[in-house]
Amino acid sequence: MAPDEDGLGPGTRAVFFDLGDTLLHITPSIPGHYARVLTGLGVPAPRARLRGALRVASTFYVAADRAGLAFETSPEEAARFWDQYNAELLLALGVQRHQAELASRLTRAFWDPAAWRPYPDAAPTLGALRRRGIRLGVISNFTTIIHALCEAHGLASAFEVILPSAQAGSQKPDVSIFRAALRAMGLAPEGCWHVGDNYRTDVLGARAAGIRPVLLLRAGRRPALSSGGGGPAGAGPARPDCPTISGLRALVPLVCPADH
Repeated sequence: MAPDEDGLGPGTRAVFFDLGDTLLHITPSIPGHYARVLTGLGVPAPRARLRGALRVASTFYVAADRAGLAFETSPEEAARFWDQYNAELLLALGVQRHQAELASRLTRAFWDPAAWRPYPDAAPTLGALRRRGIRLGVISNFTTIIHALCEAHGLASAFEVILPSAQAGSQKPDVSIFRAALRAMGLAPEGCWHVGDNYRTDVLGARAAGIRPVLLLRAGRRPALSSGGGGPAGAGPARPDCPTISGLRALVPLVCPADH
């Protein structure tokens, strides 16, 4: 049976997920993570000054993203970009000596699986969907370390496909990465959903590929128009034009309404 005009009907075959801030998050928070790592590197990072440095680095990220630059379409490209991101942060903290080495170490620390934790609703939601026969995949703007992240946190076995942009050679919202994931699972876009926390990359990208989008806004967050591994960016529409959920548990009745 075809879905109704809102896209909320039976016939769901697969659900794709974003990774960061959807299934997994940096612990205890991005500022907390950076404070811990910088302290370990011997770099003073008072709370207020670190917040300011993260804003500077986020501005660098947003400028690149809004310019349409590709910066996570290969492992090498991702490393260069995030090293530069972290160099901007260090410069804002007043660090100039050994900046390149420290920036690289910050990048590697951010990609360390030990720096991440799954949200409490991730595994139960994946299990509930699989029990209903829904096929699952990951589509994420991320480096290839994503495979180790999912393995380390016990999520990898839930997915048929885990496709980071650095492996696909394209990054969301480019439809190419969504189409590559569909091909890998032998699926047409009809009957497929994509869940993520970023309006531009997840919602607009999935929709352009013919996949039904769901916007995840945890803890009352406003929709992010564009955000990445380093921090928040510009706000999206105040009233998103797609289904919106505040946690993953709400996904099951949305994509499997006949069960509820």
